Amino acid sequence: MSRPSFRLQHLIVAAGFLILALAGLFTTGMYFMRSDKTITEARNSIFTPTMGEAHARLDLLFTPADTTLQLVTIHSEKPYFLKTDATTIPTSLTKTLDSARFITSIYTGYDDGQYFMILRSNKQDDLHKMAPDDTAYILHTVTIEEHDYKRLLRFFDKDLNLIKTSDISDRAPVFDPRERPWYGTATQDDALHVTMPYRFASSGEFGISLSRRLQNLDGVAGADINLESLIGALATLKPTPEASIALIDATGNILACSDAKGLARRSEQHPLSCGPLSKATADELVMAGKTAPQSPRFRRIVTDDGAWVAGGESLPELGANGVSMVLAVPEDALVAGLRTTRNDTLLLLAGGFILLLPALFYGAHLVTSPLQCVAREAERGRKFDFTAGESTHSVVTEINDLALSVDHMQHTIRKFMQLAKSVSRIRDFDRLVPLLTQEMQQATATQAVLLYMPDKDHTLHLWSGCGIGGECLGHDESEALPPTTVVPQGKIPIRTGGLPPEDACHRHISTLLNGTDAQHQHWFAAVTLRDKRDAVLGELLVIDQVPFSQERLAFLRATSGVVEVALDNDRMVKTQKELFSAFIRLLAQAIDAKSPYTGGHCTRVPILSRLLAEAASDTRQGAYASFGMTNESWEELYLASWLHDCGKVTTPEFVVDKATKLETIHNRIHEIRTRFEVIKRDAHIAYWKGVSEEGDRAALQKTLQDELRTLDDDFAFVAACNTGEAPVDDAARQRLRNIAERTWERTLDDTLGISWAERERKEPDHPLPPVMEKLLCDSSAFVVKPDAVSQETEDRWGFDMPRPEVLYDRGELHNLSIPWGTLTSEERYKINEHIIQTIMMLSELPFPAHLENVPEIAGGHHERMDGTGYPRRIKGELLHPLARIMAVADIFEALTAPDRPYKKAKTLSQAMNIMVGMAKSGHIDRELLCIFIREEVYRAYAENHLPEWQRDAVDAEALLRDLG
Repeated sequence: MSRPSFRLQHLIVAAGFLILALAGLFTTGMYFMRSDKTITEARNSIFTPTMGEAHARLDLLFTPADTTLQLVTIHSEKPYFLKTDATTIPTSLTKTLDSARFITSIYTGYDDGQYFMILRSNKQDDLHKMAPDDTAYILHTVTIEEHDYKRLLRFFDKDLNLIKTSDISDRAPVFDPRERPWYGTATQDDALHVTMPYRFASSGEFGISLSRRLQNLDGVAGADINLESLIGALATLKPTPEASIALIDATGNILACSDAKGLARRSEQHPLSCGPLSKATADELVMAGKTAPQSPRFRRIVTDDGAWVAGGESLPELGANGVSMVLAVPEDALVAGLRTTRNDTLLLLAGGFILLLPALFYGAHLVTSPLQCVAREAERGRKFDFTAGESTHSVVTEINDLALSVDHMQHTIRKFMQLAKSVSRIRDFDRLVPLLTQEMQQATATQAVLLYMPDKDHTLHLWSGCGIGGECLGHDESEALPPTTVVPQGKIPIRTGGLPPEDACHRHISTLLNGTDAQHQHWFAAVTLRDKRDAVLGELLVIDQVPFSQERLAFLRATSGVVEVALDNDRMVKTQKELFSAFIRLLAQAIDAKSPYTGGHCTRVPILSRLLAEAASDTRQGAYASFGMTNESWEELYLASWLHDCGKVTTPEFVVDKATKLETIHNRIHEIRTRFEVIKRDAHIAYWKGVSEEGDRAALQKTLQDELRTLDDDFAFVAACNTGEAPVDDAARQRLRNIAERTWERTLDDTLGISWAERERKEPDHPLPPVMEKLLCDSSAFVVKPDAVSQETEDRWGFDMPRPEVLYDRGELHNLSIPWGTLTSEERYKINEHIIQTIMMLSELPFPAHLENVPEIAGGHHERMDGTGYPRRIKGELLHPLARIMAVADIFEALTAPDRPYKKAKTLSQAMNIMVGMAKSGHIDRELLCIFIREEVYRAYAENHLPEWQRDAVDAEALLRDLG
């Protein structure tokens, strides 16, 4: 499974994003790490001054009331205004009510149930609604006189004048001070006591009561403080608008709260709540106060509205019932500054990311774009595409170095491949060597490159040189390798150094550089070129104006390997070609040497074929105007022309060399002559027998002479027919048949001393001697049947040559009756069969692709333009052009060959006239013969290969006119 990969541009952007995210996480982490400390510091900075101010504020609130209560508690008797006829009230109490506006009433309750209260009129509750308009103060008294319950309301104006008195004794409920919450707790000690908030019976308002026990009487003095006033006072102490301040007692009950909504939520059955503060939270703070009474108590409160920090501190100013003040502040408010800093930082990071994102993309593009170019170049290199690509530049030095290295690598590989490709396309050694030096000079970018190669004596001579200006030097056997640059064989693969001024290379450098800088100091690098067998191929001398670095030497070693391979391969191919060519020439020369009747035919046809091919490729008119020869074509023509008669190695020598009709392994005319001699002797014997028998000597003599004359005449005729020089017509054939009817007596067994094959050919009823036999015989013993296997093989090749029924027919009468020449139809087929063997033999050879036409070319020189040739009867337009060229060359050589024992050579004019006739009859290519005549190819050939007597004048214009 392949590992996942990511684009570098995305990784860079992701890295930038990750850095910013980590910075954000770090900021957030630092926020949370410092939040506790910040909360503690903020709590201390808020709670301490707030509590201090609360103490001072509560002193201002409660001290006047407590002072008044202390004054009231020291009275030793009940006040006078408890009497039902009292018409005044003490000014000290009204002044307290006027100065301390948060005190709504001052009162005293006694253990006998009596009670008085002085309160300000506010015109809001039912009690105050009974007061006259000018009422400023109300005195509410409850007295018991002689078991008579009396509840009175006295209304005073601001000057303390009694305005009105109302008896409300009959109003329910009955008011008993001893049942009020402020009374019971205060009777226990002399301390100041504070009640839970409750609804005042006198006014119906919510508030708290401060109470103290009377010192000299059994009763309790108290003062009511309006809860709204207390809440208003507490609200001014809030450090933040969201904070809540509450007063709680020792049991955790909330006495007052800065949250005004607490009034609306409170009822008699439900305790007062204060923002985030609940009874449970208050209880926790009370318990904390009990464990550490001298230290502030803090708790973290989590509500639906968020997290809060609550702190409580005892208020000894409010008496002994453990009243404490609690301050609850939202955590957000405590860490607002830190949160603001955090938010600002995160906002800055977010803004920075938004602004940095394009910069990251742009920066990533600056980094990755060159890398992508380098990657594309590397990918092109992986695909072996080393053509010049896009240039790469980056602001990053390392990327520039990488791009430069990749570019140099591709450039080096490109030069290396160009060198290898260039040298691999050249097959001609004479073109290869100059190309090697030229390509090496361009690949190494040096001043000059010289190549020295060994001769037959293994002495290194200059073969080629090439300079930076394009100047080149050719093969010069007089210039040996300078001793200063010679690399010891088998010692050092490459040697470098400076060229001394007197070095012979300076003359070469001057030639190659057109004299420019030739006298300056030059440096050389000499590389010994070796083949696979470590034999020296040559010396490569590279010359430049600067010393060779290790990098250049490494490249030189690599490229010199290409030169070594090219030279070694070329030498190997050249050697193999030379060896192959030598074998071909050896075969052709062996065929020529095998029989004097072929003479030097196989050697001379290649010469004629090349001359005609050159003329055809140079012509610019006619059907061959576009004809041209390539190196491959020349090689095909060379091989085909030398091998065109290679099939003759299979043609029996007695057929090729058959100079007379009766000749086989020997000339059987001698047998026939002997038979004639036998018959003549028989005639002499008959004569002398007749003489001995006393016959007419003169008549016998005449008969003998006539018989001998006839026999001599008949033998002369048979001998003339045997030479093949004159045609044999029907009359001649009839005379031969007549002569054949003569008989002679064979007295010896002709089956003795013969081979089993010849014995097999004898007729089964062959007569035993003595027997009379015909003078000329066509017996079955002279017939050789063909091999069925060879016939099937030829049939598979698609040859279209009429095949005779028998392989050989050596019948004497049959051979003497040959109309023209000396060959029977069977022997003529055997002669022509050489072209079949040529095609079959050459087709079995593994010719390379560029030589695959050799069998077709070599095997087509006996085809005719009219399609009646052999062996395949191919028409002229389907014949390979080189086969047509060889057909012309083959015929001309056969006509003019001076070394054929069976015929006399033709002169140039005779041969050309015959060939014009052959062209007109559709035998050879008319256009090629025109070129042959017009370019005087015949004359160029004759000058070097024909004797002077054959080189007569040729009327070329007349021949061309005749050809049309």
